[in-house]
Formats: sequence, structure tokens, C-alpha cells
Amino acid sequence: MTTSRRPALRTTARVAAVALSAGLVLAGPPALADVPDGWPTPPSIPLLDGLFIYVFAPLGLVVLIALLVLAPSLARGERLGPEKPGGDQWFGGRRGGPDALESGTPAKESGGASGSW
Repeated sequence: MTTSRRPALRTTARVAAVALSAGLVLAGPPALADVPDGWPTPPSIPLLDGLFIYVFAPLGLVVLIALLVLAPSLARGERLGPEKPGGDQWFGGRRGGPDALESGTPAKESGGASGSW
């Protein structure tokens, strides 16, 4: 009987934790600060300037970083997608994949658990 109550207790605890976190975030009042006396009132930002600052500049940075990351593989002429759907990925390895590895020495000559002293 205790095994059937344990998942229900965990689920209830998880839901309560999420609800408490969301409630605390949503219950916080907004900051209603006013410009202090004696300070000049700041001018409003035009729409195009606001879009540039909050939308276009971050998107431009994302595109720039993506191009800097992809530039070496584009310069080598590599494809950006996987070679075969669901195939293995070997990041930073040889271009021929695992087949391009040199064959090692047989296990009988390399020691290991069956090695002799």
C-alpha cells in the first residue's frame, strides 16, 4: 500500500513546488519607480530605435556567432547536415569516420587483463 502512495506524494510535491514558484513570481508587484525630483525626464525612445536595440542587434549577434562557428566547416566544404539520417556523428574525428582508423595491434600482443609479467 505504501508503494501506491509514494508516486502520488511525489506528484503532489512537484505540482506544489511549481505552483508555489509560479505564484511567487506572479505575485511580485511591478517596480513603480518614478524619476526623482530634480532629475530631467528622460526622452521616450522612438519605435525604430527600440526595435533595433531589443530585436535587430541581438539577432545580428546570434547570426554573427553562428557564422563564426560554421565558417571553418564551410571553408573545408563540408556538408552542414548529417550524411545519413540517424547515422553516427563523430565530432572532431577523421573525415572517413571509424573506417579510417588504423587497425591496432591484436589483443594477444598488447597485454591487458590477459598479459603476462
